[in-house]
Amino acid sequence: MYIFDYNLYDSDYLEFNKFHHRISPTTQKIFYVLTAICALGCLIIFFGQGRYVVSVILFAIVAGITFGFKHIITLILKININSLKKKGKLPFGKTVKIHFDRDYIHEISEMAESKVNYENIEKIAEEKHGVYVYIGAIQAFIIPHRAFASQQQKSEFLSFINEKVPAK
Repeated sequence: MYIFDYNLYDSDYLEFNKFHHRISPTTQKIFYVLTAICALGCLIIFFGQGRYVVSVILFAIVAGITFGFKHIITLILKININSLKKKGKLPFGKTVKIHFDRDYIHEISEMAESKVNYENIEKIAEEKHGVYVYIGAIQAFIIPHRAFASQQQKSEFLSFINEKVPAK
């Protein structure tokens, strides 16, 4: 059994969302389609009119936006978090206690209490800011690395949780 008791910060939620957008097939498809449409549109419109210099400049702007996409997503996420914070509607509790016992995951925060079967885990992801136990396409238990007492505890927990997740 593992019990984690920690504070969840806006930065933890932001990092989870940034991670999720990086690996999301939907976000990646949207990114590539929009980039292709914008780039081709610039080229077709301006090369068709013989405005080569303008075409190259617009293409460079579109390329800059393309390569700056992750920064744009981060900015949008920060704006959304700040907006939700002002409204008092952040989608996470600031103090979190999660029990991973033999049969269930039990989470308690000041917002809600939930009990989840291990069969409901969609995937487990670890990245530089934490461990994310997905229980839906875009919903996960966020466990920042600081919640673990040691690297060994984190490794043992990951082994434990991976054994609990049914093969899909």
